[in-house]
Amino acid sequence: MVFTKGEVDKAISALDVDKRRVSLMAISGESYKDIAGACGCGLGTIKSRIARGRAAVIATLGETTAAGAVAAR
Repeated sequence: MVFTKGEVDKAISALDVDKRRVSLMAISGESYKDIAGACGCGLGTIKSRIARGRAAVIATLGETTAAGAVAAR
């Protein structure tokens, strides 16, 4: 299925503030190490938040895998 940018933005906006912040930083190209430093968290915490945020966005879009949710316009 193909999702619009608005649908993806809405799904990201529905994330809790911690997951949304790190997800947007990762999307913008920040390294996990830099994100961890900016957030004052450990690298494992950042990886976990990004993974859980990704899973929540995929579920919000009604998909079960990232492959089904990658085609945003």
